[in-house]
Order: sequence, then structure tokens, then C-alpha cells
Amino acid sequence: MSFSDNPPYSSPLFQPLEAWKSDYSLSETSQQELIHIRDELQKTLDQHNREISRLYDTIESLVEQRRNYELRMAKLSAAVAPYKKLPQELLSKIFTPRRS
Repeated sequence: MSFSDNPPYSSPLFQPLEAWKSDYSLSETSQQELIHIRDELQKTLDQHNREISRLYDTIESLVEQRRNYELRMAKLSAAVAPYKKLPQELLSKIFTPRRS
């Protein structure tokens, strides 16, 4: 029986609050079932943690790729800026300081 076939919360032992009290005593069979449930929950938690870690790594990689694309876009935008169409002589007249 795998964890996904029979989720632990379907067990009758998972439901009653008495089982969680410190003075409540369980039979050996009930204890073994709860231990199994706990172990299966731990496996599921570990799987989720691994998946979350993998997704964080993916996000980090995508953010880095986005930064690279933004930098390339900025450089390409500068390369095709409208002032690039103006003749160099005109640009030098506009941006060369005049002497008084």
C-alpha cells in the first residue's frame, strides 16, 4: 500500500484528538500504524521540500536569464536609437561646446 493510495488522514487513528494527548495509551498495532503514517508524511514532506528547492533553483535561473535579456535589450535599443540616424557632423555641432 503506497501513501498516495491511502492518505494517512483517512485512518481512524488520525482523527481522534485523544491519540495526541500525553496520557492517552495506544495499542501496539495502533502505535505501529501511527508510526507508518508519520513516516509516510515525512516522505511526502521531503518530496515537497525537494520540489520547492528545485523550483527555487529554476526561478533563480529564470531571473538571471531575464537580467541578461534586459541588458541585451538595453544595448540593442541604444544601438538603434534615433540619434544614430543623424549625420556625425550635425551631432558634433550639437554636442561640441562653443568658445566665447
